[in-house]
Amino acid sequence: MTDEQLQKLGDLISQSSLTSEEQADFVSAIKALDDVWLQPVVKLARAYPEVLPSLYKNLKAKQAAVESGDSAAWEQVMADEAQWLKRFEAATAQE
Repeated sequence: MTDEQLQKLGDLISQSSLTSEEQADFVSAIKALDDVWLQPVVKLARAYPEVLPSLYKNLKAKQAAVESGDSAAWEQVMADEAQWLKRFEAATAQE
């Protein structure tokens, strides 16, 4: 990801409803992502910046599950993500 793309994503995050601390945490986490994972996030955030708080919440849930080593927690996070994506796809298909 280029510095310009990262800056644009950072700008979108800074305009979100996340707190300043959450914004900084989100930007830091995004910088650590591999481009293969980051590109879909960037595309989604540009088209639908209102989803950024949900993406951040999902990221934090994934981090907590990994840090705890709780495979059931990980499975729940992934199931919640799948449900969210289905609802999001249904909502955006109606646009």
